[in-house]
Order: sequence, then structure tokens, then C-alpha cells
Amino acid sequence: MIYKMAYVYLHQIQLNPDSHHEVFRIKLSGDGASFSRCSNFFLVSFAILNLEQRVLSPRDNHTVAVVKMAECHDMLATTLEPLLEEVKLLMDLQMIEVEGKQYKVELF
Repeated sequence: MIYKMAYVYLHQIQLNPDSHHEVFRIKLSGDGASFSRCSNFFLVSFAILNLEQRVLSPRDNHTVAVVKMAECHDMLATTLEPLLEEVKLLMDLQMIEVEGKQYKVELF
């Protein structure tokens, strides 16, 4: 999911003629939040740091997973396994291809 979303987003950036990035810096975030005494959620999102000031905008932070559970490492590892596999793939490849052009990717 992250790989596909990053691909789509990088494609949009590539269409911007002012964009001359050779390396795309992607920040992954995860945080738990209580919405009530009985409801806890864990959210995972990503943002492309190349956007500088726009990265602070909610519009440029993309949620890729919402899990209704408390922050328990073992349960999160199991629940988010498909997402973690994609992150590992992106970390191993350290690149993404958009419209036939390869871009280096750095994860934070």
C-alpha cells in the first residue's frame, strides 16, 4: 500500500515542471490515540519531505493504516504485517520507478 501510494504521489510530483528531485525522502509515522475510554486506535501515515513546508499540511500527510487497538507491539506487528512487508521492500530496493525513471528513496 505504501509503495503504491508513494508511486502515485511521486508521479504527481514528477508532473510538476519545477520538481527536479533525484532523491525522495519519505517519512513514515505511527502513533496511538485514545478516542474514548473504550476506543484506542493506532494510525500509520507517510509524507514526502521534499515538499518542505507543505509537509506540515494535513493534505500532504497520507494515512495508510488505522487499527482499532491499543499500542501493543506484538498485536501491531501481526496486524500491520502486510504494511511492514511493503516498507521492508522499499527499504531493500531504496528506489522507486515512475514513468520509466528510477528515483532513489530514503525512509525516515
